[in-house]
Amino acid sequence: MKHISIIPLIICLLFQITKAQNSFIIKTITGDSIFAHKIESLSDEPSVAEIKYISFKKKKNIEMEKWSFIDRSEVFSIKSPDNIETILYAPLFEGDRTVKQMQEYLKGDAYARQLSTTGIFFIGFAGGLTALSIPPDRPYFFTLMPLATVVGIGIFSPTKLSPSDDFDFDAGYKFRRKKKNVKTAIWGAIAGTATGILSSFFVYDFIGTDFKWNTSK
Repeated sequence: MKHISIIPLIICLLFQITKAQNSFIIKTITGDSIFAHKIESLSDEPSVAEIKYISFKKKKNIEMEKWSFIDRSEVFSIKSPDNIETILYAPLFEGDRTVKQMQEYLKGDAYARQLSTTGIFFIGFAGGLTALSIPPDRPYFFTLMPLATVVGIGIFSPTKLSPSDDFDFDAGYKFRRKKKNVKTAIWGAIAGTATGILSSFFVYDFIGTDFKWNTSK
C-alpha cells in the first residue's frame, strides 16, 4: 500500500518536469528563472524595450494563462524548449559586467541558492527565543535580541567561503548568500520571538510573579 500511495506523487513530479521541458526559461540578471509557456517576440535587438510572455497562474485550482511583461534590460538570456539559449544581455554603460563576467556572477548566484540555510534559521530562532527571559510587562525589550541577531547575520554573512577565486563568481555568491541568510534569519527570529513571548507568559505565571520588577530589598 505504501508503494501505491507514492504513485500520484511520482506522476505529479513527472508532470512538472515535462512542463518545465516544454517551457521557455527566462533567466534574469538577478539570477531568477521565469518559466514561460509562450514568448510573443523573441529578439536580440536592444531596441526591444520589453519582452511579452505567457506564464501559468492557478486560480481556484484551475491553471490559466497570464500575459506578463519584463524589461529587456533585466533579462540575461532566454532558453527555448529545445534547449537553445539566446543571450540578450549586453553591457550598456562603462563599468557594466561583460557577458562572460555576468555568466560567472550568475553561476555564483546559482551556487548560493542551492546551499541550505537551516543553521541560520535556528540562529535567528535562538535570538528570538530570548524573549522567554523577559517579563511580559516589558514588551519593548522583546525585539532587541532578535533584531541584533538579524543585523549580525547581515553583517557577517556569508559564513561559508566561495568555492571559486573568480571575482564575479564570488560577487554573485556573496550577494545571494547574504540575501538568503538575512531572509531566513528574519523568519527564524519571528518564530523564536513568538515562541518566547508565549512561553514567557506561562513561565512568569507559573512562578507567581505579577510581572513587576522587584527593586525593594
